[in-house]
Amino acid sequence: MRQFYLTFPNGYALRSKLNWTHYRLLMRVENDKAREFYMQEAVKSKWSTRQ
Repeated sequence: MRQFYLTFPNGYALRSKLNWTHYRLLMRVENDKAREFYMQEAVKSKWSTRQ
């Protein structure tokens, strides 16, 4: 949970279309811009966590 808070400090930045597994995978992405890109693509393309 600490890592989640450090990675996503702004609660408003969270997207309801992503689940906890998405966020666990996104926390591993170190580059902020890359993480934001993958978040947007996951929502837009309706990616499952395996994709």
